[in-house]
Amino acid sequence: MHEFGRHDHIVRILSVFETTQESTCILMEYLPLSLQEYLRLDPELELHEIRLITAGVLLGLYALKQIHLIHVDIKPNNIMLLKADDCIRAKIIDFGICELTTEGPHLGLYVQAKPYRAPEVFLGYEVTPAIDIWSLGVCASEMCIRDALFDNLDSNEAFRSILRRIVVEDDAYIEDAPNRDRYFELAEDGYFEFKYGSLPANGAKLDRILMGLEAHSRLNDFERSDFVDLMIKMVCFDHRSRITVEVALLQNFITMSNDSDPTSACPYSGKLRHKVMLHQSCPTLRGTLRQLKRLGLNGGNDDPTERDTLDSLGTSPSDSEIEAPARKRLKSVYPS
Repeated sequence: MHEFGRHDHIVRILSVFETTQESTCILMEYLPLSLQEYLRLDPELELHEIRLITAGVLLGLYALKQIHLIHVDIKPNNIMLLKADDCIRAKIIDFGICELTTEGPHLGLYVQAKPYRAPEVFLGYEVTPAIDIWSLGVCASEMCIRDALFDNLDSNEAFRSILRRIVVEDDAYIEDAPNRDRYFELAEDGYFEFKYGSLPANGAKLDRILMGLEAHSRLNDFERSDFVDLMIKMVCFDHRSRITVEVALLQNFITMSNDSDPTSACPYSGKLRHKVMLHQSCPTLRGTLRQLKRLGLNGGNDDPTERDTLDSLGTSPSDSEIEAPARKRLKSVYPS
């Protein structure tokens, strides 16, 4: 982890040392603003801001996957933001309960905060990096709807709220689950019924909630559709079908490209300005996308009409350049 203290989207580790009591201490950079606090101060995020934060966390998760780590506790409190002008750089913190994939399989672990807990954790399946993708998808959806997506009362209600809003594509996923009998019982008609409350037949599903938002009705239909498409792939009930971090980074909403027609520009409003903001906030994104495409993955196309403009930007701002104006802003919010 000490090597990743220099990653743009993971909290910087400044020092690791032992105390006289033989305790290990880790000194990390000061990050004053969490996503949770930012949503409290400014709840009406634009979709391009949601893109910057989502892309940043995806890049952090991709880096963790390279060293075989699952964070297992992605939530707004553990996503910190450095913000100044057009830049929002997201950083992941709190690795206290992370899991090594090389030490698996991790079966029956009860991890993650309830509103961000993936279905496979409830059902007792193996814990994989897919749980972090689920949690980030929930966070991004909440940034859009400006409200909690799932309940936080207890585990039963949290899981029930997932079943109300997320489509279960394959009943066998529930039937084969190690913890099936904890939440379901076999009904007379041969189907499994949830034990803790009825499920409305016509409940509001996630895609209808996101597409029907009046607050985002002014958005370009292509951009909104691409955002909803990515959220459905991230907040997918079956972890085996859930989008991976590599493919998520290549989706149209993140890259702002149009893979349906490589010769045409993606018809997002304010595209060039927002794409400049994206690459300033996520300076490793372009290199990561090239690496993924060399591996044969593809989810969007580079727009050649803007490549020269982006290449002429020079180096992206450092954390300190972003952080200084952010601290000034915080002083006005929290006067001493």
